[in-house]
Amino acid sequence: MARPTPKNKLLALVVPIELHERLQKMAAAAGEPIEDVAERFLREISAEFVRQVEAT
Repeated sequence: MARPTPKNKLLALVVPIELHERLQKMAAAAGEPIEDVAERFLREISAEFVRQVEAT
């Protein structure tokens, strides 16, 4: 069975399909565009990565 592809092709390049599906649900629940939710998510992940690197 083929995996569904996200409608936003740029977002699909950056976020795996499993995360895209979850972000899509979060965006729908919040009534926000998925791009906004994904951007916030990626910023939070990046910030956490930087914090962990700086702590080592």
